[in-house]
Amino acid sequence: MRKSKKELKRDAELELQEKREQFTEEHRKLVQDAKDLAWPLSFVPNLEEYVSRKLDEVEQRRVRIPTGKYQDPQKLQAEYQQKFFLYIQELCPEVIDELRELLPNFIHVFGEDSGKYNEIFHSHKMELFDLDYSLENSINHLLAGLRGIRFNEDKSNTYRYDYPWGEYSLVLNIMFLLLVGDATETQRERSIAGIVAMLGDRLAIDWDVVGVEENAREQFQKDFAFRVLEWLLASGECVELGREGTAKITKFLEGITPADPQMVISFLRLIIPILEWAQKNRIEKTWVLRYALYFLQSFQASPAMQISDLKILSLDVRSLAAFPFEFRFPGWLAGDERREDYEHKLVGRFKIELTHYFDYAHSYLELDKVKRVTATVKYERVKWLVRRRVQGWSRAQIIREIDSDSEEKNGRESYIDESSLDKAFQQFRQYDLPV
Repeated sequence: MRKSKKELKRDAELELQEKREQFTEEHRKLVQDAKDLAWPLSFVPNLEEYVSRKLDEVEQRRVRIPTGKYQDPQKLQAEYQQKFFLYIQELCPEVIDELRELLPNFIHVFGEDSGKYNEIFHSHKMELFDLDYSLENSINHLLAGLRGIRFNEDKSNTYRYDYPWGEYSLVLNIMFLLLVGDATETQRERSIAGIVAMLGDRLAIDWDVVGVEENAREQFQKDFAFRVLEWLLASGECVELGREGTAKITKFLEGITPADPQMVISFLRLIIPILEWAQKNRIEKTWVLRYALYFLQSFQASPAMQISDLKILSLDVRSLAAFPFEFRFPGWLAGDERREDYEHKLVGRFKIELTHYFDYAHSYLELDKVKRVTATVKYERVKWLVRRRVQGWSRAQIIREIDSDSEEKNGRESYIDESSLDKAFQQFRQYDLPV
C-alpha cells in the first residue's frame, strides 16, 4: 500500500534526525581524536594553536570536503521540459499550432492584458484546494456504506514548483461537466473519460476486503470510477458542489480577470480544452498547461506568427537554496584590546561557523540526494521521447534514425537497442516528462 503524506513526512523527519545525530557523533569523535593527539605535548607553550592545527589536519584526513557546485534539480528539470517543447517545435509544429483555435477563448478571459495568465500560477490556491477537499468529502459520503473503498486526497507531486496548479484537473473537469450546459457531446465524452481516469487513480481499494481477483482489478477500478461519477451526478451533493465551485473559482479569478459566474464558464471553456489537447497528444503534465497559455499569449501578440518563430523559454522555478547563513559576534572593545587581536578572533570564529554551516548544508543536500555537477548535460535523447510519445514512432523507427544520424556524423552505426531506449525513457521520469 502507498504511504500517506503524513507517513512519508514522518519517515523523512526520522531519516533527517538520524543523519544529524550521526554527524554530531562523528564531529565529537573528531575533536576528541585531535585533543588526544595533543595531550602528550601539553608542555607546548601555545597548546590552543597546536590543537587547532591538529584538528584541521585530522579533519582534512578523515572528512571528504565536497567541492564544486551542486546540480540544481529544479533548474535541470525545467531545462529538460524546455527541450521537450523545442523538439516538438522542430519535429511536429502542428501540435502547437492546434492551440490557435483557442485564441478567442484566451482573449475573452484575459483581454488585452494577456500577461495576467501568469498570476494563475502564482496566486493563492486555497479556493481550489478547498473545492478539491469538498469533492473528496462528497465522494466519501457516497461511499460511506461500502467496505474497503475510499477516495483519497490528491497525491500529485509538484516538488518545489511555484505553480502546483494543474493538480486540480479533476475538480475543474467536474465543474466543466456541471456548469457548461451547452458543451458538445464530444466535449462531454472527453471530459467524462478524463474524470473517470482521475477518479480511478485516487480510489484506495483494499482488494482483500473487496474480493476481486488480481487479473480483474484494473477493469474493476475503471468501472467503479465510472459508477462513482454517475452517483455523484445523480446526487444532491452535485448541486451543492456546482454552487460552491462557482463561488470558489470566481474568488480564485479575482484580480486576474473580471470574476463573475459567466467568466467562470469562459475560464473552464479555455482550460478544459487545453487539458484535452494535452491528453490527445499524450503530454498531459502540469507544466504543459503553462506552456500552452504562453503560446496563446504569443499568438495574441502576433496572430500570423509562424511556429518556428516562437521563443520557447525555460519555466521559472525557485533555485536550489540551503537555509540562510547568519553570523553574530560581540563588538570591538576598543579600550581593552588592539584592533589586530579583535580581527584575529573575529575571523577565526567566522571560519569555524562557516565550516559548520557548510557541513550541515551538505548533509541536507545529501539527504535530498542532490548530485554534484560532473559533466555537461546532453539533451539529445529528449528527441527520442518526442518521436515516441508525441509522433507515435515505433522503437525500430527511432533506432533507424539514430543509426542514420550516427553514421552520417561519426561514420558508424550507434550501439542503441530497444532496451537502451526504454532505459532512457524511464530516466526521463525524474524530470517529470510525459513517459
